[in-house]
Amino acid sequence: MLENDINDSYDYYNDNSSYYSDSNDGNSKSDTDNILNTPPKEVIEVKILKIFQKLHRNSLFELAWIINKTFFYNHLQNIKLKKLHKICVKVRLSHFYVPTKNLLSFAENSEIITSIGISTNGQYLAIGRRNNNAVIYGLNRLKKNYYTKALLTISRHTNWISTVSYSPDDNYLATGSWDCSILIHGVNLVTKHDCGKLIIKITYNFAITSVNYSPLGDILVAGSLDSKIIVYDINMNSKNFGKKLYLLNKHTGIINSICFSHYGGYVGSASDDYTSNIFEKIGKWSALKSFDFDNPMLKFKFKSYVKALSFISYDEYIAIGCADSIIYIYGVNKQNLTSFNKEIMKLTGHHHAILSLSYSYITNFLATGCVNGRIIIYYCDIKDKNHFLKEIGRIDIKYLYNNVICLSPLNYLVISNSNNNNITLYF
Repeated sequence: MLENDINDSYDYYNDNSSYYSDSNDGNSKSDTDNILNTPPKEVIEVKILKIFQKLHRNSLFELAWIINKTFFYNHLQNIKLKKLHKICVKVRLSHFYVPTKNLLSFAENSEIITSIGISTNGQYLAIGRRNNNAVIYGLNRLKKNYYTKALLTISRHTNWISTVSYSPDDNYLATGSWDCSILIHGVNLVTKHDCGKLIIKITYNFAITSVNYSPLGDILVAGSLDSKIIVYDINMNSKNFGKKLYLLNKHTGIINSICFSHYGGYVGSASDDYTSNIFEKIGKWSALKSFDFDNPMLKFKFKSYVKALSFISYDEYIAIGCADSIIYIYGVNKQNLTSFNKEIMKLTGHHHAILSLSYSYITNFLATGCVNGRIIIYYCDIKDKNHFLKEIGRIDIKYLYNNVICLSPLNYLVISNSNNNNITLYF
């Protein structure tokens, strides 16, 4: 959010959280339930604005993730609910600061950080290191007893961890490693159910370079050192739990990044073969084998290594970062014929190879990081065709090499530095 857009009048409202509590009335629904079941757009806007008038800034995130989880876990493809999400984001924008203020650094260690991942609710941070361990830290500043404290250490891999990914319900963490395996661990630190337990070990023939959960938590996609993409069934209620669904040979170079889109309609891959593939979901929302992995919907070719990618603006576009220091924006929505499969713009604020991209659907911020440590934050405004992505913040890290960045739902910008092996929080 642009700082001059901040509406300070909301800062000191009472934090009236009864709107998402289940303990109101025995037979009455909460305000959130009423909103999610109210079809007319005008009624939705009125109700959502009334709720926002009750809230302290920190509570806005909880409402956002109630809406997101309802969307995911009820398997809804309801355009009205999607509109509600957009309305919430539009209203919430006046409550977000650009995360460029250095809060603190922590997690210093002699071992290099190789990957980071933030839980869906923004409460936890998972760090993978070259000492074969993954560590989970608390990120909620309101809970000082575990804020930036190491809460759980996972030591099961026999080689360094290259990638981590939280499940959408935050109960599980997938870690991929150079020991040619993917491990899924129980990490529910609230109920402690299966916490610290190894749920399943999935082995492969080559090192795993990237993993990502689907928004419904039933599919895990992985990229490997041998240029293959592997798709696994990780629905715990399925008889094929942990089994391989697809083995895709669509690249000829190392897979640097692979990810699902926010609403689960696409899967994107980035590779050292100078290409990026986009696969489309064509079947039923909850069906495992509903992606057309045999025929990529789109294939983008570049002049250098493709290092990172991220779906942005409600899955309308994709941002692709390359080693030539340029971030390319393409349209991926078939319904929008004016932008589909077209280069919308180039972001040229960096002067070194792009290493990491992170997008927040809560704030509409896109954070970009490159080799020389420069971080640039953009605001995605799809209504402004002339300035679709506006630069709103910039951070220059002193260290020569910036490893990875991640935007949290709680509006943190998390940066790991491989030179001093620590994590830095910006807010």
